Amino acid sequence: MAAALFIPLAAANDSEGAISHYIRDRWGTDKGFPGGTVSAIAQTADGYLWIGTEKGLIRFDGLNFRLFQQAKPSSIALGAVQGLIADAEGNLWILLRSTQILRYRNGKFELEREEAEFGITSVGRRKDAGVLLSSLALGALAYHDGKFEMLAAPSEVAPSESTATAEADTRTTRLSWSVGFRSQRFAEPNDTVTAITETSDGKVWLGTQDNGLFYMR
Repeated sequence: MAAALFIPLAAANDSEGAISHYIRDRWGTDKGFPGGTVSAIAQTADGYLWIGTEKGLIRFDGLNFRLFQQAKPSSIALGAVQGLIADAEGNLWILLRSTQILRYRNGKFELEREEAEFGITSVGRRKDAGVLLSSLALGALAYHDGKFEMLAAPSEVAPSESTATAEADTRTTRLSWSVGFRSQRFAEPNDTVTAITETSDGKVWLGTQDNGLFYMR
């Protein structure tokens, strides 16, 4: 697996979009790229390019790649990265495939707690460059001024018939997310949210694994 950069040479209205119209470069293992399937890319305000892969988190300074496999100063193994977002406050948000979310700033990784402790399946941007998270247990969350806010209370959402079972109830606990259950009992739209973003009109859009696209005001 390799990383590639494309810079357009042709006019923006070129309908063909041929690859020959771009200056391009390629970084493979021969140029230091650690390899692995790339799942996310984000750039922080300091200019670093961050790359999420199945092997862990990679930082690229334009010349060299650095692979982070452990969240120092903690002892958390990063593992596969699912998503990355850089916010307006200079934080890099790292969503792990394990559904844990970390925040990186000033050389330190912090594991998020409370509402964002377990069961995060997607991370995205607010229209003000803030952060949105999708929680299996709590639905859509927004981060603002050091706090997480639920955009829709779980008690206000009616579960679908497919999830309104005793078995689902027993799995809908904070502990259940930590041991890997993925059923979404409370949070609309009763399916794993794989993408989340807010548009300029204030709607929060939720892309799901199996049930299509939803929005909420």
